[in-house]
Amino acid sequence: DHVVILEALLAAKGIASSPVLIGAGGGPTLPKIPVLGRFNHAITYVPEFDLYLDSTSAWARFGQLP
Repeated sequence: DHVVILEALLAAKGIASSPVLIGAGGGPTLPKIPVLGRFNHAITYVPEFDLYLDSTSAWARFGQLP
């Protein structure tokens, strides 16, 4: 998985990161009760830079999530 590889590369450089589950392509509203089925994609969060990274997107510019 891209998230695991990216996290390993960041860790090798001493940069902390963690995976984040998201619902890609969904609407802006969240259900009142969180359900695992709502999440269909994983991205990486880098707290040192307060930055979310999607390592699977070939067309998103820096700072943009698909």
